[in-house]
Amino acid sequence: MFLVRAFATLVALAGFAAADNLILNGNFSLGDTDFSSGYTYVAANGTVYTGPGDYGLTTNPSTGFTNGYQSYTAYDNPGGYMLFADGLGSGANVWSESINVVSSTPYTFDAYVADADPTAYSGNPAILELLVNGSMVGTSYTVPDAPGDWDLWTFTYTPTSSAAITLAIQDFNATPYSAGNDFSLDDLCLTSSSCSSSTSAVPEPSGVAVCMMGLLGLCVYRAKRSIH
Repeated sequence: MFLVRAFATLVALAGFAAADNLILNGNFSLGDTDFSSGYTYVAANGTVYTGPGDYGLTTNPSTGFTNGYQSYTAYDNPGGYMLFADGLGSGANVWSESINVVSSTPYTFDAYVADADPTAYSGNPAILELLVNGSMVGTSYTVPDAPGDWDLWTFTYTPTSSAAITLAIQDFNATPYSAGNDFSLDDLCLTSSSCSSSTSAVPEPSGVAVCMMGLLGLCVYRAKRSIH
């Protein structure tokens, strides 16, 4: 009976960690996967100069690219990845993902956003909008004039039908080819519970794995004792 209960606990832990945030790779720890972009991917290897419509995954825009961006690290993990975008303006998704939602269920959307440009370029900030199937939900979000400082963009979205939606972020800056309009995204979240709990209190996959290994070891120990 103990083994059955322990196994059920393992399954519940794994499912809880995987299912709470509907965005699969919201902190970009899995790399350039589980999302789409209408921007052009460039490798952040310290030798690339980005232009409007480029994006990359980097641990620091200052060292990942050669444009002279602000030096800062990921919101959730100083050694982790963020999505960096050289803003293009409306018409192309910076990020998008297909997600199944349930009708009349309030969902909280969270994203941490940081201005990537030094103070000299602060007069032309990115203006972000969240789209569901191509239509804007919520209100426009202007990236604050605070280079390298993470700010929380959040609101509640309630779908009117149960379906797979395309959730997307676009930059609606009207002068994308002027200095500025460069930013980073991290810890994207969509959940029917609480994004704050899903990004901080919910165990990371590595933490869940350690917990599962510990429970498995306890199962083996109890099984050996029952045999003897």
